[in-house]
Amino acid sequence: MKSETKKELLNTVQEFMNSDIYKEQEKLLEERSKTLKSGADVIHLTYLGHQLEDSDLKEIEEILKKENLQLSSYNKSGIIYNLIDDYTLTTFFVISYQIYQLLNEVKSNALWDILKYVILKTWNKINTRTHIANEKIKFGITVNLDEKTRINVQIEGSEKLASETLDKVLTYLKTQERNTDKKMFPDYINYDEKKGAFVKIDVANKIRKKANRNS
Repeated sequence: MKSETKKELLNTVQEFMNSDIYKEQEKLLEERSKTLKSGADVIHLTYLGHQLEDSDLKEIEEILKKENLQLSSYNKSGIIYNLIDDYTLTTFFVISYQIYQLLNEVKSNALWDILKYVILKTWNKINTRTHIANEKIKFGITVNLDEKTRINVQIEGSEKLASETLDKVLTYLKTQERNTDKKMFPDYINYDEKKGAFVKIDVANKIRKKANRNS
């Protein structure tokens, strides 16, 4: 990179960081981060503010509490973020690798049944509200298979299809290879009802191919 171009880029970045927009974003991020939690017993939910009400979050929190789990939530309305083509979930639950391991170790599916109930209940509420508003969203779950392997699972279609996706996803995830290095962009899967199988997309590879075509 030429020194003049680098200098212009640095000036642009500096101008943005000094702008009111950046300062407003900083303030908003600080405020929104107050609802974030960490720990092995945490289920995280990222959403847009108009999709869920405080009473909805409270209901989810109470259900999870009975299973000794905590709800961490993040309202990203008004936050500037990047969408990676068709492979970014806009509203999603995050299942940590500790909870994923627990789901695989427990002989009974009671815990997964509770999580499926919460996910489907939330999906139904959001789906109804966004349908009325004629708004398109990508809803799903991000599952951490271990510390280096994340997979985004899109949940879409009818309630029957959404339920079928969740019924089959744990079995599918058990077949997936673990990453030796953490990927910047997690793989993305959705359930093909006609094929009766999951379709997996290597997002990082898609981005590389697109970059090569545009170069």
